[in-house]
Amino acid sequence: MIEMVLCDLCKKRKAVIKIRYAGLNLCKECLSKFVEQKVMLSLKRTGVLGKLSGKYLIIALSGGKDSINATYIMHKLSQEYDFKMKAVFVDEGIGEYSKQRRAIVMDLCKKLGIEYRIVSMKEEMGISTPEAVNILVKSRNSIKPCSVCGVFRRYLLNKVALDENADYVVTGHNLDDEVQTFIMSLIRGDIRSIAREACSLGYENDVPKLVSRIKPLYLVYERESLVYFITHGFKRISLSCPYARFSMRYVIREMINDLEYRRPGMKYRILALKERLGKDIRETVLSSVEMRHCKICGMPSSRDICRACELKELLVKLSQNY
Repeated sequence: MIEMVLCDLCKKRKAVIKIRYAGLNLCKECLSKFVEQKVMLSLKRTGVLGKLSGKYLIIALSGGKDSINATYIMHKLSQEYDFKMKAVFVDEGIGEYSKQRRAIVMDLCKKLGIEYRIVSMKEEMGISTPEAVNILVKSRNSIKPCSVCGVFRRYLLNKVALDENADYVVTGHNLDDEVQTFIMSLIRGDIRSIAREACSLGYENDVPKLVSRIKPLYLVYERESLVYFITHGFKRISLSCPYARFSMRYVIREMINDLEYRRPGMKYRILALKERLGKDIRETVLSSVEMRHCKICGMPSSRDICRACELKELLVKLSQNY
């Protein structure tokens, strides 16, 4: 017979998760406090928490666990800190996968009483993710599906935020996401991305037409976010993105999870390195980057043509060759 493990904090309720790097077994209630305290810490560290009153936030709600958690927690905070929020779902047109997520988004927003907006990638960008993938495969181009989808999603979220005159865009990126992105940037030798990603250091975005972002789950492990999601009884989709396995992130994720298993707390240490490095190089690296506006769409870009328009032009060109 397996003995029930009690929560190390309240000493009363059954533990639902073991936080190995902290040596803690936590029950549902104490895990909720643990995660939400991390969110508060993240918002305080960036200096955002005291500025939220009267502000208008766009929540990037994809229907996945992290964006749902971020939406739920920020909705709770909106009642205390008096800010307005609207959820935005970008429909990539990935068949049943997108349909299930869209239904979950609409259901959650109705339950919480949050306004929402559905944005079609096909309508806004002229192409859906599956159509883009089909072109890339037939033309034997090395660009990965996630690269196109990610660029278009970020572009559309910023565009919607500008249209809505929002003060911030809130995303559900967790600590694992941040660590994975940092490692990927190191592998690619992308120093600019590392400098730009120094988001937890209290920098305010001052680039015209680029809406500042908030990442409430920045200090929350993916596993903690998953158990928070499950114990709150949120609906989850039965499918995963069919293109995720083609991403470098998938490989990096497995590698970092293995390191964390062998050395609990490794992800925190990598995140700390990312922050130190980002802080040290930010001014030097970004001062040499001249921000301008895309000649095609007018959005902020470090080049004459932004990456979204560049990809759109490439896909059109490739589609004409077969």
